[in-house]
Amino acid sequence: MSNIIGRPVSSNSKIDIMSTDLVGSRHFRYVCENGEVVSEPCADYRKEVCVQNEKSLSNSKKIDEAICRVNLWEQCISANSDVIGSLTGIGCGPSCIQKCNSNPDCRLQVTYVDEFFRFATCVPRYPPGLDLSSTSGIGSMAQGYASGIAQSYLSDSIGGSIASGTLSSLGNNGGTDASQVCDLASKTCKVTYVKACFGGGWKCVNNCECQESSFTIQMSNLCSSLGDCGIKSNIAGRVTLGGAFIMKRGSKGHAPPQPFIMLPFHLWIATLQAKIQSGGFFKEQENILELAGQGLSDPFLAITSGALSGVNLMTPNIPEYGGFSAGGAAGGAAAGAAIGSFIPGVGTIIGAVLGAVLGGFFEDILAALFGCGKVKEVKISYNCQPWQRPSGDGRTVISRILERFERDENGLIARLNTKKGCEFCNNDKLKPCTKYRCESLGMRCKLINEGTGQDTCITDSQATGIPIITPWEEVLNKTLFSYQDVSNNGFRVRTAGNDCIEAFTILSFGVKTDVFSQCRWSMDNNITEFDEMMPFLEQNLFTKNHSLISILPSVESIIASETGNSEEFQQAIANPDIYNPILNQIGDLNIHVKCANIDGKTNDQNYRINFCVKPGPDLTPPVVYATTPPENAIVALNATQQEAIFFINEPSECRIDVIKPSSTNMQDAYFNLSNSMSCETDVFAGTLLGFPCNATLPLATGNEIKFYILCRDQPWLGENNSRNFGAKEGGVYEYKLQRSPSELKITSVSPSGVITRGAEPISIELEAITSGGGYNGIASCEFEGRDQNGNTWGDNFPETATSHKYLLSQMRRGNYTVNVKCLDAAGNYAENSTSFNLMLDTQYPSVTRIYYQSGDLTVLTDEDATCAYSNDNNSTTCGYDFETASKMNGNSREHSIVWDVNSTFYIKCADIWGNKPGSCSIIAKPNNVAGVR
Repeated sequence: MSNIIGRPVSSNSKIDIMSTDLVGSRHFRYVCENGEVVSEPCADYRKEVCVQNEKSLSNSKKIDEAICRVNLWEQCISANSDVIGSLTGIGCGPSCIQKCNSNPDCRLQVTYVDEFFRFATCVPRYPPGLDLSSTSGIGSMAQGYASGIAQSYLSDSIGGSIASGTLSSLGNNGGTDASQVCDLASKTCKVTYVKACFGGGWKCVNNCECQESSFTIQMSNLCSSLGDCGIKSNIAGRVTLGGAFIMKRGSKGHAPPQPFIMLPFHLWIATLQAKIQSGGFFKEQENILELAGQGLSDPFLAITSGALSGVNLMTPNIPEYGGFSAGGAAGGAAAGAAIGSFIPGVGTIIGAVLGAVLGGFFEDILAALFGCGKVKEVKISYNCQPWQRPSGDGRTVISRILERFERDENGLIARLNTKKGCEFCNNDKLKPCTKYRCESLGMRCKLINEGTGQDTCITDSQATGIPIITPWEEVLNKTLFSYQDVSNNGFRVRTAGNDCIEAFTILSFGVKTDVFSQCRWSMDNNITEFDEMMPFLEQNLFTKNHSLISILPSVESIIASETGNSEEFQQAIANPDIYNPILNQIGDLNIHVKCANIDGKTNDQNYRINFCVKPGPDLTPPVVYATTPPENAIVALNATQQEAIFFINEPSECRIDVIKPSSTNMQDAYFNLSNSMSCETDVFAGTLLGFPCNATLPLATGNEIKFYILCRDQPWLGENNSRNFGAKEGGVYEYKLQRSPSELKITSVSPSGVITRGAEPISIELEAITSGGGYNGIASCEFEGRDQNGNTWGDNFPETATSHKYLLSQMRRGNYTVNVKCLDAAGNYAENSTSFNLMLDTQYPSVTRIYYQSGDLTVLTDEDATCAYSNDNNSTTCGYDFETASKMNGNSREHSIVWDVNSTFYIKCADIWGNKPGSCSIIAKPNNVAGVR
């Protein structure tokens, strides 16, 4: 137990290097009653924490007392998404740091891997529990599964009819709020390599440490500190590995170790928290660096896994409003970047293809011949996901990753193969079993008799077979594509005419399973174990539909990615020893698929999805596939420029102007456009929506602002006339933005003035009303309060709406000022404030007059009150129970009752706060009124 004031009195507290609450754990207040220790649980899911404080008694002695109080962990997460401050490379900025340091439930976690990959994050000091049935995606299997995971990433920040059409078929796969919390630790480090001249090799020049174990350790610590995220242990000491993984994109360098290297460390934590004698394995964090000596190696070193692209990952992944700035540049760019950056499986196939092709071939042949001075970017991406429940009832480890431990002197495997099943939840009378505690033990653990006092965790024995995999027909665009040669061992993806697929055609496809399953894939024949493979788009959710989206590269684009200029490209493309092997490889591509049921059992057969890329010259013009902000998006009333991203279906160079080109010749029209965009032309830069082109658009006056865009493909061809021009249907693409009709206003902030309550802590509802702007007042708001002593506190309002409400439940008497700041999706910004004085009414009401009129006894009080009475002639006091006693008529300042000349009335009055005297307020006797108090 911790003896630090204000810290939890619990075995589930933190240690210095990270927050370490075990999954399923809860805080308890222990009390000694009649010589026996009894437990009083704080709210489950660690919504409350048990804190210890020192209390001074009247005799000057001091004692320790423990109480359960609300865990303010949400405010820590919200601090990272300051909707007003611009997102910068340092992550948690000055405003965030101030909020984090002033909140006793938050702490600042600094990640410093390399000079240009460093940031701070405000994390919960006491990480919350998450709904484990929701994070697994199954909840109640009988009710099916949630829908819309792909579309949830799109929101209203992405436009484009092509994108909408492709992605509308993706559904029936649920996400959770837990994913948004864990995503705060999903980031990408960009490593830079430069090719030396005169036969020299590639040299890492920037963020090189992101390829080492320091990246894995620090990012894993951040991930697991957010809550039930990543790699960590449950209350039974079971560590699961599916909550985080690293993906590398780029042909140079190497990937850091996968997060499963944290397994021994979390076993040690579980041992420490359970107060079991440690086996001595990893007493310090730096010992994790020695894991290579324990036989652990990175399963992805042999292949360049595809991954995440197109985002400045020095900043958090903040939903909806992360990229807004008060000047009017809306968050479309950030939202668009997130499309390609935080959905595992997006872009990974093209990365795996390139990795397989470039992994050794170019290193041996091309590296010595071409690319002098060329700069290559390698992206190392950490994906933090909700913690994964153990398979089945949690008794047996299915994963063969444990075989990577060449030595096991400390009994790691024995500890993992614990015999603690679902019934472990029922074994401690001081820690009653709950839904959260039960479900943390395994996928088959289920709580019965919930809320009856007989809550019991049992094993759900419903039979579930090994998944049977079939093609997912509905996700495929059958106008363009088809599944061919379908069998129990897989199928081929071809065009509707049974031909190979043209390069840079965006393809969505997938598989179905007959039972709820997790599915993963690999293009490396040497990677066959489920835990080593990459997840589908649905990540680690148990669903029946499993999808992937990809763009397949051309031979020319692969060669261009390794050559330094047009001349080198032409030399390489003309060399059959270079061209033909690549053509053969992309002409026969296989994705290996494995799916696991809730017991961790996978399909035994080698299920393969086969592709091939159609060879030949590129005769298809480039197309703007999607935009962010979307077409006809609304910008701020006073905005002078707008950041925008245009996603092109293939690597291209694009130009833009506010004047429509008059020439019908596409080459002339292209060069008549005055501004070049910054376009990703490396084949490694492909995202879910294509290849991004960035532009800062000047916003002219007027309600509608038009731009004209034209692109030319195959940038590796230089000024060769065979390049294709286009943006929409082979012509110019017109892009429109709309200006907000009015400014955003905060029309009111309440409460204000004097507010009286009867006791502390005081609860009040803070409310702000917004109007105008680009979306009729719909905005996202935050507030910051300051008390009379200069202490500050604040948070984000939970809803994006016109009415913003926040319950302040721990207020004390005094004067307060609250500033409210709001931002809408167009970038319109508004501020307003309110002041109020919280006062306590501790005085009971006084009787100011009593009289007889028209047969009634009437009593007047100096404030609104409720008056009770007793006219029992045997009673001589007001010692009756006020709540159950008879009441006089009236709840304001006037109270009456029918007068009985034969009775004495013993009257007691209480105000709306429950303040009442210890004796009578007044005693009314026949022909005599006495005892006014």
